[in-house]
Amino acid sequence: DDADYSQLELRIAAWYAGETVMLDAFAENRDIHTFTLALMKRVSYEVAVERVESGEWKDERALVKPVNFGILYGVAASTLQDILLDLNIDMNLWRCSEIIEDWQSTYPAVTSWIKETKARVRRDGYVTTPTGRVRHLKDGHSANGYQVYRAERQGVNYLVQSFAADIVLQGINNLYDAGTQLVLTVHDSVLMERKEGTNNQQLEQRVTWMMTDQVNQQLKTIFEISKLPLAVDIKTSLTRWGE
Repeated sequence: DDADYSQLELRIAAWYAGETVMLDAFAENRDIHTFTLALMKRVSYEVAVERVESGEWKDERALVKPVNFGILYGVAASTLQDILLDLNIDMNLWRCSEIIEDWQSTYPAVTSWIKETKARVRRDGYVTTPTGRVRHLKDGHSANGYQVYRAERQGVNYLVQSFAADIVLQGINNLYDAGTQLVLTVHDSVLMERKEGTNNQQLEQRVTWMMTDQVNQQLKTIFEISKLPLAVDIKTSLTRWGE
């Protein structure tokens, strides 16, 4: 079985920023990449879903996915162009810059949070996650522009990915009481084996609760952290590893 935190990094960024547009989309279980595409195209979510499913906007959705994650970590137009080329999407630098600007206009709160985090790196030379982990970034005070740019990106990256790692680790810790055998983790996904005769529906409900609601309860109790928009996708298989 595979329990995968759904778009965890984007959910954390939306939580940090208080980006209501994105948070509402997650609360309504909308596909965030299609949702972003709808906002950038200025059409309803339903229209975007229809066009993606028909194949008309298949390439556009493929484009939005690296945009959603790339811009979060400060990807430049030239880097975005290279990423899209790897997806067989050929786009000039002007259009890549325009896409980045469209995304920033679509999610202004996240854009502001990124700018504020970079300013904090330049001012303080470190960032601190909600769970108290500190990343020192002395290059934020450098006279070298590239070193400052790199430290800024590392600051944003650390706040999201370090917090994501703590959430995943807490979810894993909870799963020791789920009645499953943990196999391994891959990024924000947990692979496990269930005992024969286990009720799949009950197990999925228990695993989902342990990795979302229980984690939120623990973060609130220990660190006084407000509720995060966590979600887990679970896939099951009737075969054993290697079969």
